[in-house]
Amino acid sequence: YKGTGDQETPDVEGRTVVYKDLNRSRSGWVVGKDLFGGEAQEIGGEVVYVGPKIDGGAVVWENGASQICRRPLSGGADQCVRDTRATDLSVSGSHAVICVGSNSSVRLVDFEALSSKYLDSSTTSPGNSRAWTPCSREFWNPGS
Repeated sequence: YKGTGDQETPDVEGRTVVYKDLNRSRSGWVVGKDLFGGEAQEIGGEVVYVGPKIDGGAVVWENGASQICRRPLSGGADQCVRDTRATDLSVSGSHAVICVGSNSSVRLVDFEALSSKYLDSSTTSPGNSRAWTPCSREFWNPGS
């Protein structure tokens, strides 16, 4: 059971931890905090589906409008790219890689170009009945 006051999905970079805080919103709010002191700071998003993740001094999450958003901790406007509902995400600099839906497709989100594209939507390879599904991180057999 997830309830008011719960905190989940932490990620850390240097002295900064970011996490989803269910105390500020039932659907989660992105919060950041210095590991060694100070108060927690609201970063954004009343509805947080996936994330947050932190890299290069910026925080990335998926909001309630199915947008993958990036906010520099140093300030500035959110960079948001509308995409399909993610189930997981990883971030590196100005790019995020998201897993999308039950078909286990992988998409690249480019915050500099404010665009996204499929990286891999295949779940099988020719002559192979078992395939790696990158988003579920498990093998599956489409014939079973």
